[in-house]
Amino acid sequence: MGGHLTLSRDVARGRQRAATVLSRSFTAKLALSLVVLCVWALTGGLPGVHLWLQAALLGAALSLSFTEWLGYYLRGENRVLSESLLLSVDCTAAFIFGVAALIAGSGAFGLALSQLAAHFLVLALGLRWVRSKVPFSPSIQVNAGLLAFAYDALPTGIATLALISSWRIGIVALLPMGVPQEEVGLYSAANRVIEAARFFPAAVAAGLFPAFAARRPGIHPWRILLFLLPPAIFASLVFSNTAVSSFLVRLLYGIRYAGAETMLSTLMWSFPFVTINSVLTYWLVARGSQVLNALICVGHLAINVSALLLLVPGMGANGAAAAFVLAEVCAAAAALLVLRTGRLA
Repeated sequence: MGGHLTLSRDVARGRQRAATVLSRSFTAKLALSLVVLCVWALTGGLPGVHLWLQAALLGAALSLSFTEWLGYYLRGENRVLSESLLLSVDCTAAFIFGVAALIAGSGAFGLALSQLAAHFLVLALGLRWVRSKVPFSPSIQVNAGLLAFAYDALPTGIATLALISSWRIGIVALLPMGVPQEEVGLYSAANRVIEAARFFPAAVAAGLFPAFAARRPGIHPWRILLFLLPPAIFASLVFSNTAVSSFLVRLLYGIRYAGAETMLSTLMWSFPFVTINSVLTYWLVARGSQVLNALICVGHLAINVSALLLLVPGMGANGAAAAFVLAEVCAAAAALLVLRTGRLA
């Protein structure tokens, strides 16, 4: 719910407050984790899935989430390579433990336990190392500082949920709107390609987040966009060509997904705007304009849903692709307007 980026930003702005910020964010994260566990316990979990299997998987997911939280703290300290190393160690441990469980023939529950053990081990070692550098401890008291941190993080959480919903709504809404299941599958495959491509500009912006968040920003997003936009535009021009997108689809998915190239060609026109939004989302949060960022992201979702209702009945799944492109264009225009006018919170 936005706590990770808020932690990075606050640490980047004043590292002498790292212990205080870590304590508040850790307390907020513990509270949210307890809420998740309570909801899971009260609802009885997923029907038809063994309770202990669910418990092991949920524990693994929460442990991984706390490890990612440590990574965001390291990012705030401008130790992006250390963050990458931490997450790489976690992935490697999960892979090795998982393969060992499979070789031992321990079944689904044993595999889930292996993931819990791997993530928890890396988390314990990471916590021990960070606390040796920055002594912090969670407080069970709800105080003004904790509430202020949660209030500050909430708009970023809303923005994240809105963006996740907007990226997924085109897939989820097609079947209820009468689009054939096969066509929905083709659109989902095309959507996965653009979703993977967005991690390139997002990774650059994430690495630069500490510089964005500094009291005196070390770099302006215009410079980053001037660097990232030319290859993004070039990629859009190349892969929007149906012949090229057809080759890519067959290479990634095989002949059975032939037909997804039309939707991929349309979706690729969004990539320059995805690049702009990936960079400016981090910039707005880093500069304390998380409310404006949330409004832009909610607007992205609203425009996407409205365009889906208008375009899908006549264009099918390709209408969902066009709706997504329109939402990205509008969000990028709004973010650039905020950046151009300097109307930051």
